[in-house]
Amino acid sequence: MDAVFIGNFVNDVIVITKDGRETSSVATGGSVTYGSLAASTYGVTPRVISIVGSDFPPEFLTRLKDDHKIDVTSGIRTCDGKTTSYRLHYDEAGKRTLKLEEKGHEITIADVEGSIGTPDALFFVPVAAEFDDQFVLDVMTLLASRAKSNHPHASSSSSHRTPVVGLDVQGFLRTFEGKRVLTRDREVMLHKLKVLGSVAASAGAFVILKTEHGEAEAILGPMDPASCAKELRTRFGFSIVSVTMGGLGGYLSSEATGEVYVPTFTPRTVTDETGCGDTFLAGLVLELLHQAQEAKCTIAGLSGDGVLYAAKMGSAAASFCVESLGPSGFQSRDRVAERVRDGTPTQEPARPSSVTVYKPRK
Repeated sequence: MDAVFIGNFVNDVIVITKDGRETSSVATGGSVTYGSLAASTYGVTPRVISIVGSDFPPEFLTRLKDDHKIDVTSGIRTCDGKTTSYRLHYDEAGKRTLKLEEKGHEITIADVEGSIGTPDALFFVPVAAEFDDQFVLDVMTLLASRAKSNHPHASSSSSHRTPVVGLDVQGFLRTFEGKRVLTRDREVMLHKLKVLGSVAASAGAFVILKTEHGEAEAILGPMDPASCAKELRTRFGFSIVSVTMGGLGGYLSSEATGEVYVPTFTPRTVTDETGCGDTFLAGLVLELLHQAQEAKCTIAGLSGDGVLYAAKMGSAAASFCVESLGPSGFQSRDRVAERVRDGTPTQEPARPSSVTVYKPRK
């Protein structure tokens, strides 16, 4: 199984306030880091397409390649200037506030054409507007065109058409005023979601969208997380939508499941919640692919129980992520399945919550 992650690496400064004391650390992050490492431990061969600055530590890429078998040889480009950087502050309640230190570089279609190949899963996970919704559509059009050229007699339902697509709302939603991280105007985001949702129709793709509850409300207005998930799926045409609430779990919407609560699983300890959403998305998509391969069907052909189990696998994978500082603590599929089977799941909360605190544009 081949998975490609597109987005920029990030030099994270992580600040955690706990029991009245503040600690800080520096780690290499970004959705491509957490997602590709989660995929690697899952038994998948990940590839990363990213732009870094001259300040990015080359030894980190060497470690990804040598220790984790992540392909960073063809899709990484180094530019003058600095790598994307955020300051992430977690308060006593676990709420996260972001400050942009460096925006980083744009990823263009030229960065993708020679290195994207023909993946089974494709993750579009921007963190600082390094590409937009039109870029996603252009990449999917490129892949569909190549698939048609390589398999001119394939039927419309052929597995040769396009990969399964995972999208994270965060990088499309964020906009910036200096170092302040804000949300885009609602009408702008509604248009972007319309474009992203069109990937399913125009490229024949199975598209999975992940968003935090706070992000969903910034786009749709005040709404409970299950209703957010349903609205995003039915209004914009996504195949599956997951609305997460950090340690409280989340809600999934799909044709097979309807709207259903997805628990998280109690970790041994909570050290750092950075990258949990990225790990969840990777685990969800890859488990759906695994189940479809086992059942010799498409993901669309999976039962509701199968889709919900995949979401639980993603959630359990994320529960290991919080146990360690920075991008570490990832576990194999067998260990993740063990936690789903034997771990302690959360109960559906009476009140929803969100992890990241965003400031709307005024």
